[in-house]
Amino acid sequence: AVVSTQSTGDDSFKVNAYTNMTLLRQDLIQFFSVISDSDPEVLEEQVTALYSSASPQELWDLLTTDLRSTCPMDEVARSMSTSVHHTLHRLYISNSQHDSTAFHAWDTYALFGFTGWPNLSPTSQDQEFRNSLITILRDFANNRTEGWGVYPNTTLFLGNGEVEMRNPTPQETQCNGLKELELLQYGWQN
Repeated sequence: AVVSTQSTGDDSFKVNAYTNMTLLRQDLIQFFSVISDSDPEVLEEQVTALYSSASPQELWDLLTTDLRSTCPMDEVARSMSTSVHHTLHRLYISNSQHDSTAFHAWDTYALFGFTGWPNLSPTSQDQEFRNSLITILRDFANNRTEGWGVYPNTTLFLGNGEVEMRNPTPQETQCNGLKELELLQYGWQN
């Protein structure tokens, strides 16, 4: 199934690859049969239960983002936070492009003024996100982190118009569940 594609034509972005759970479940069972020794049907049930309130597309977007990025980054951040020589501040961005749940590099597009994206007209919410991101990064670069707690006790969340400190680790429940299912060895490696 096509998750998302970018083109230079008029149809610049496709988002809804999964419009029903039947198709998603079939694909998850197939994927899990390749990457795990566990029963793929049982694994599919356990994983979808972690995202029980999500639509099929949201489940796919969140699951792939958690498996490939959020949860492995949680492990790295947790490990780094034990250093006695460093103070770790964590920024978690949940803002995404328009109606999508997750979009790789959306923060980069925002940071550089939404350039390089065919047919994108940033909304006022997109501009607000961009302004908040620039402020956060500028303050961090200038060692102005007052009010920005130290990880793992707090994480700064930047969502769709909200900037707030929270105590939980991003996607903590889902990441713990995916770790128990031994599915976190597939993080991005650049």
